[in-house]
Amino acid sequence: MSLLLEIKCPKCQGVGMVYNSLWAEWYRRRDALLGTEPQPPEPQEPEEIPCIECEGTGKVLTEDGHTVAALFWRLKEEADRTREVRERFLHKARHMP
Repeated sequence: MSLLLEIKCPKCQGVGMVYNSLWAEWYRRRDALLGTEPQPPEPQEPEEIPCIECEGTGKVLTEDGHTVAALFWRLKEEADRTREVRERFLHKARHMP
C-alpha cells in the first residue's frame, strides 16, 4: 500500500512562487497611460512572491498527508508530555533524602 502524502501546488503549479498582483495592476495602469506623463511609480515589492497556498515549497498535503501530519503532531505532543513527566520524576528522585 502506498500513500500519496503531497502533490504539486495547484496555485503555483509546483514552482513555489506566484506573480504579485500589484505588478499586474501596475502594468495595466502603465499600458493605459502609455505616451502620457507621468507614469505610475513601480511597486516596491518583487514581481514574484512566495505562494501562500504552499508557503513557497511548491507542494501541498493531500488528505492522507494531512492525516499523517496530524498523527505525527499528536505523537510528538505525547512524547513531549512523557519526557516532561520523566524529567520531573528524575528531578524529584535526585533530591530525595
